[in-house]
Amino acid sequence: MSSTVEQAVERMDQLTAIVVEATVAEMRAAAYAIARQTREQHPAAVRVHLEASDQGDWLDATGWDAGDEVEDLDLPEDVAFAAAHLYIPHIGNGDHAGAVPGLRYTDRRRGIFILDVDRVLADCDQDPVVAEVLVTRDPDGPNDVAVAVLGRSVQPRQVRVFSVDAGAGWEWPDWVEHRDHCLAEASEGLQEPLRAALDSPPGGKYVEGRDGQDWLSGVAS
Repeated sequence: MSSTVEQAVERMDQLTAIVVEATVAEMRAAAYAIARQTREQHPAAVRVHLEASDQGDWLDATGWDAGDEVEDLDLPEDVAFAAAHLYIPHIGNGDHAGAVPGLRYTDRRRGIFILDVDRVLADCDQDPVVAEVLVTRDPDGPNDVAVAVLGRSVQPRQVRVFSVDAGAGWEWPDWVEHRDHCLAEASEGLQEPLRAALDSPPGGKYVEGRDGQDWLSGVAS
């Protein structure tokens, strides 16, 4: 069944909200990396100076200061590249902190920005909760799963659930079909833990008709 216009717009708004939350987390991680590396290289560093990139709508780290003269800043390549994750439209000024507390522009027209090292180190050292999963277990039926991504609830049709629970009642051919379906549907990011779980499934001793076949490569004969 195709989606209605209203459903498509609702989906657009939901995904936009998730993208915004992800962008904020991305920018804070990038700012923290720059602040931490600068402090390690220059323990007296108070601020990092950045400029608008001529390659796009993001920043380049150019210098640092200890409250007086600005010095050139030479960061390792991977940390220097983190400035490309500081997107100008999401950076504020004054009371409007924008996505990153401690990062602000001093002259937006000329593309001049300042990063407060202490504040970024204090406020941006968080590992965001990307997904929350609520599993309501029915011992006589399937589990009911609810998911939120970056604080935004998602619809059941947007969630794939992979259950690795061999237990009593499974016949080997049915388990092989279930295993192969899970592996075919799972994303790359879930393949490794899924394969590890399928290689030693809880309750596996109760699966009938396996006859010693390998959990991952065995076939239904």
